Amino acid sequence: SGEEYLADMLERMEQAEHFILMEYFIMATGQIWDKLVDVLQKLVDAGNTVLVIEHNLDVIKCADHIIDLGPDGGERGGTIIAEGTPEQVAQVEKSYTGQYLKKILNK
Repeated sequence: SGEEYLADMLERMEQAEHFILMEYFIMATGQIWDKLVDVLQKLVDAGNTVLVIEHNLDVIKCADHIIDLGPDGGERGGTIIAEGTPEQVAQVEKSYTGQYLKKILNK
């Protein structure tokens, strides 16, 4: 399946040092999602750089550092609205991402 392919591909990337993933979690569900997060954490723990471009808050809340661009998309986007840990971004009131992070971090 597509989910298994994604997980297998991530596990094979041990040779590289830098990874850029865009919306990688859009197809992932359940156990495969957990496996993807585990593989990414192993890459980070091994000293690799992992850049994830993602809208899934369950992924964003696991980040070491967030750069939130906005305030909107297109011509109204591209400005750094907030950056820092998930907890720091959650405190920035003008950050849409921060507003939603605050809700899930306070659970």
